Amino acid sequence: MSELSLFIDESGDFGPYKPDTSFYIVSMVLHDQSNLITEQMLALDSDLINNNLRTSSIHTRPLLRHEDEYRDLTLQEQRYLLSRLYLFARKCGLKYKVFSFDRRICRAPSDLERRVSREITSFFRENHKLFASYDKTILYYDDGQKQLARILSDTDELIINIDHRHLDPTDYRLYRLAQVADLACCLELTKLHFDAGQPTNSERYVFGNARNFRKSFYKTFQRNQL
Repeated sequence: MSELSLFIDESGDFGPYKPDTSFYIVSMVLHDQSNLITEQMLALDSDLINNNLRTSSIHTRPLLRHEDEYRDLTLQEQRYLLSRLYLFARKCGLKYKVFSFDRRICRAPSDLERRVSREITSFFRENHKLFASYDKTILYYDDGQKQLARILSDTDELIINIDHRHLDPTDYRLYRLAQVADLACCLELTKLHFDAGQPTNSERYVFGNARNFRKSFYKTFQRNQL
């Protein structure tokens, strides 16, 4: 039986507009389960161990901001973790879809929810043949906001044989792919900040300038978007 895994992550929230949170982003990572990624996962783990970076998770925004478990990392180690996760995603042959919403336009929570719903619904309708080509689609979305959960629940009417699941924290393979969805949000948000000429200090510190960011990270990521 053919199965497609769909990992969802988000950046920002549905609360009232705040100038320091100008964007709301939803990322989707699509993985055809017939495409085995065991070799890529082992290579990533080996790279981290060989460089004395024993972490079971790579959460990109805290990593960029030097927070939590990443607060003692050097700049070289920050860049290394980001590049390893990015390379892992590239080697896995994943596909992406990223939705970004300008909160300066969608200031009211209800306006944002309507806009997100409209764009996600349109995406599933436009890609009906893709999802219909699989016997089952498994959608993973955990610990998020009720508005996006409500929108995703409506996909039952658009995708045949969709199964909503929570990530099993003991399933290392799924957890790594969920981290790629987190990375996709991070790259899109960073791109929007550079486009506006307003990168955060952390983004400038880790990625350098806009040219370096696009060349080293965003260009290839963009080519794999649906």
